[in-house]
Amino acid sequence: MPIEWTDDLNIGVEEIDAQHREFHASVGEFLTTMRSGHRDRLPALLFYLDAYLAEHCATEERFMAKYSYPGAAAHRALHQDIMATCQRYSAAPPRPAPQPITLC
Repeated sequence: MPIEWTDDLNIGVEEIDAQHREFHASVGEFLTTMRSGHRDRLPALLFYLDAYLAEHCATEERFMAKYSYPGAAAHRALHQDIMATCQRYSAAPPRPAPQPITLC
C-alpha cells in the first residue's frame, strides 16, 4: 500500500514542497520495487535516493540559513542521520532473493 501525499504536508515554500513530493514519490517507488521482487533495480533507486536526499538537504539548509530558522541545528542533525542511514543502505551488498526450498 503506497503512502499517500496530502497537502497538509506542504510547508508553504514551493521549492521545498516540490522536493518533498519528489522524494516521497521516489521512496514510494523504492518500496513498491522492494515488494515486487525486482531487486535488480534497488541499487539504482538507492543511488538516486541518496543523491536526491543530499541535494534536498543542501537546499533546505540554505533556506534555513537565509531565514535564520531557529530550529536549524536540530533539523541539520536530522538530515545527517537520514543521509547516514541512506548511505549505509546504498553501500550494503544486496541480499540475494530467497530461493524456494525443495522437500524430498
